[in-house]
Amino acid sequence: MHVTFAKRLRRRKGRYDDANRGEHGTIGSDRNGGGMALNTAIRHLQRGDFQKAHAIVQNDNTEMGYWAHGIVHMLEGDLGNARYWYRRAGRPFPRERDASAEIDALVTALRQQQAAVKTLKEAGG
Repeated sequence: MHVTFAKRLRRRKGRYDDANRGEHGTIGSDRNGGGMALNTAIRHLQRGDFQKAHAIVQNDNTEMGYWAHGIVHMLEGDLGNARYWYRRAGRPFPRERDASAEIDALVTALRQQQAAVKTLKEAGG
């Protein structure tokens, strides 16, 4: 039986989502420094596929996830909703509305967060 790449990816994603939900049922919770799901959403954002990104970030209840959710709505042109998610993320809404710059900033912030979590784990904290 031939299984398509898309089916394998959906199966893998389902296993990841089930195994990596935080204590409150969130994906990409702060405890793991930003999850693989958020990284996948960012890749979709970088490609301009805001619908696929939205399917992921709407389940991410972290500040980074809220920020990505705001970027999704910025790309859609739904600025009122984008502002709402930026407020939830504790971030000012960008004046320039440059989604590319926001995605780059999100990637940088996520890398910093992941590096901090790694440092804490190595230090035994």
